[in-house]
Amino acid sequence: NALLLEELLPRIGDHHVLLPHRIPPNDGGIAYGQVAVALARMRCS
Repeated sequence: NALLLEELLPRIGDHHVLLPHRIPPNDGGIAYGQVAVALARMRCS
């Protein structure tokens, strides 16, 4: 993944790309997203 990112970044130009820095990709990021959605729903009700 690091090699892919290293090769990709110079080629994307001015496009805005979100990269995982503090939230891990894969299962950890999915769980974080589920918590964020649940919290948003609780705040709306």
